[in-house]
Amino acid sequence: MFQELDLHLAPTQHRLEQFHQHIDQALLESGQTLTPYQSDQLNAALLRTLTDSSLPFDYLAVYRPSGRRVAQAASLGQAGDAPASLKEIDLNFLKQHAGSVLGGNYSIADQPHLAICRHQIWQRNHGYLCAFSANYPTVADGISDTNRQSLEFELIRADGVLLIASSGRLAQHQLLQGELVAISLRQAVERSIEQSPMRLPPEANPLSNNYYYLLQFIPGLNASMILEVPQHRATTSYLRYTLPLIAGWLVLLGTLGALLRWQRDWLQGHQQQQQAIRQRNKLLEDETALLTRTLHGCVYRVRLPSLELLHITHDQNSVLGRELQLRLERHNSLLSLIASEDQETYLTQLEQHKDTQQPYEIVYRMNSSEQELRWILDRGCVQARGENQYEAEGFLVDITDQTLSQQHIHYLATRDPLTELGNRYWFNDELISYTRHQSNRQRLMALLFIDLDRFKTINDSLGHQFGDQLLCEVAQRLRRLIPEHYPVARLGGDEFMIMMTDGRNRADIERLAQRLIKALGDIYRIEQFKLTTTCSIGISLFPQDSSEAFVLMRNADTAMYQAKSQGGNTFQFYTDEMNQRVNSRLTLENELRRAIQAQEFELYYQPQVCTHTNRLLGAEALIRWCHPDAGIISPADFIPVAEDTGLITEIGDWALYEACSTFRRWNQQLNQPLTISVNVSVRQLCDSFVLRVRDILQQTGLPAEQLELEITESLLMDNVQQNIEWLTSIHAHGISFAMDDFGTGYSSLSYLKQFPISKLKIDRAFIMDITQDADDEAIVRAILAMSHTLRLKVVAEGVETTEQLQLLQQLSCDSYQGYFFSRPVDKHTFEQQFLSYPESATHG
Repeated sequence: MFQELDLHLAPTQHRLEQFHQHIDQALLESGQTLTPYQSDQLNAALLRTLTDSSLPFDYLAVYRPSGRRVAQAASLGQAGDAPASLKEIDLNFLKQHAGSVLGGNYSIADQPHLAICRHQIWQRNHGYLCAFSANYPTVADGISDTNRQSLEFELIRADGVLLIASSGRLAQHQLLQGELVAISLRQAVERSIEQSPMRLPPEANPLSNNYYYLLQFIPGLNASMILEVPQHRATTSYLRYTLPLIAGWLVLLGTLGALLRWQRDWLQGHQQQQQAIRQRNKLLEDETALLTRTLHGCVYRVRLPSLELLHITHDQNSVLGRELQLRLERHNSLLSLIASEDQETYLTQLEQHKDTQQPYEIVYRMNSSEQELRWILDRGCVQARGENQYEAEGFLVDITDQTLSQQHIHYLATRDPLTELGNRYWFNDELISYTRHQSNRQRLMALLFIDLDRFKTINDSLGHQFGDQLLCEVAQRLRRLIPEHYPVARLGGDEFMIMMTDGRNRADIERLAQRLIKALGDIYRIEQFKLTTTCSIGISLFPQDSSEAFVLMRNADTAMYQAKSQGGNTFQFYTDEMNQRVNSRLTLENELRRAIQAQEFELYYQPQVCTHTNRLLGAEALIRWCHPDAGIISPADFIPVAEDTGLITEIGDWALYEACSTFRRWNQQLNQPLTISVNVSVRQLCDSFVLRVRDILQQTGLPAEQLELEITESLLMDNVQQNIEWLTSIHAHGISFAMDDFGTGYSSLSYLKQFPISKLKIDRAFIMDITQDADDEAIVRAILAMSHTLRLKVVAEGVETTEQLQLLQQLSCDSYQGYFFSRPVDKHTFEQQFLSYPESATHG
């Protein structure tokens, strides 16, 4: 039989080597076409490769070194997709071999497909290019030839994975394609590398023990080819030569038959007993195989207390890789696989359950050179096997992916994705835990609330990408400066929080705050830009300021805003006075919201008159809050709050509508083009404000040339280009602009020709001492000279004396307003005093 098998070794091996050379060349050429493509272009490139060539492949796929699929393509008419990932055992085999490698057997669309893979490089990436084929013609020819001779064929990779089994093999054997064969057969494959060909007796393969085997290792494929012949053929050939002898012996056997009958009953009973044992063993093996195929794990049994390993299952779904299996064979102890840090816990759990004999569930780690760490769930129970003799039986399940996923989810839930510092929720938990733990120890702890100064300007000017890079640089500086045991978090935006847990006194905290201000104030180099920013730090102390976590954070926030109000680049400790100011501001904000609903606002009007003739030219509308309890509230007290809360939009729209409608009525009655000047906050400027101004003019009927909007110089310089666009859009409707408080800001005079300004208002600070202070007079002269050169009108604010008016007349100032003519008055007084006899109107 073995001589007959020898005749088929050479041709079958030759076909396999030809098949491998053909596939190797085809994969090499296909891989070269993929090199220049990006990862997201590989799908289309693979499809073109399949379409434009006559390759004997059903599927092409590219995988990363981790075994995860990057791209795939199927030839025309093929159902399903290439495997989403390579098996771990196949991946390990690929890493150990170069060139085209038999990559395993995979089920695609319920059909076995042979995988051939080789290393692949594409744009800044590397991995594996794998071809999958269900037909593999050259191999099929070799199989069909052996089938014609009633021979069977198997191809087993060097690491023991069954790649191909001919159709005549047992159905169970065919189902194992792509999986590890039995240990005894793997050992035979390993020996075939040095000893070839090998003749194997029927008992060499426990899965098919009625065959003779001839084993030949093929170096080019790194695989062993097995030719098999059924045992009954050998028996038939033997009987052909020995039948005459058998006939002679039959006579003798007949005489001995009587002697053997008495043994028959005994043998029959013994055989029935053995058959029952075999059936039970077969049932146990089937159940074990089903369990290990269904779950990614293995069953084991150990003797206690020696922990000697009595049994453990090994198959393609085993949680043990090759390296762990070898270690297990050397030590024959499950304890040798468990990480040293977890061994004590494992032993303690077994000892506790030995007494109760209740099921146990243990989670521990296995160290491996193939994978850095594996998390294992061990479920089992301890059984008594005699006096002081116990055995532990359990099932090992690999829960590494689930554990890592949980750890990753926890990381995402507690970390800021941009800076990788802790996030607000994590920091809040840390703070609550600290305050509860230290509630009775009275240990000093400081919260440092950090906010970057002018970050919004950088973010708006250069874009969010630069802003994000700046925040990452700030986080890096905090990591270098802050000790590791200090909790540090990014709360959101440009806000950071530090918990200083070991401060001895206030001086330690101040030194840390000063180091933070210096470190964060150094130059940042981001791409081609050099950026500079400072920070404001608010500090609250535990337990002095509070023992409640949320109160400490609120107090630190309050102190930070106090530091920012002082110009930034400084730190401020929390005080009770700050809290009082915050409460007052909050009360004012709530009252302001109520006042809008109750319509408690009123417009006062201060006349604007010609400097030379004292003729009424118009008025400036000034808003007043008529509080039912506090009386008249100045705009200086509530306008900043309205701007910060966004309420200025609703208040400003009301004031604009009220002023326009009032002056529309007065101008119709007097038949005069008096101009109404209305203050506009820069916080109101936006695209929708342009539309609202146009709508208010249409609703009230006031001509656009009779409306003048006043913009404060210093606020106008923030976001200059956008403000120019908005003001230009409004000016296009015929509305003029006046720059309020001119001379008190810090703007460049070059902006005067860019803004659509038609009038300047000289601040009262320069008018107050104009007759006594030569510097103030020089400034006013310069403003008037510049304005007239630029063809701008000028209004002097705060005129209170005849001497001031006379000097302004000499300097050719166009108009003025102030107490010398009239204080701001309500609508009724203005109408009675200045509109009844406008021709003879005089100052009050």
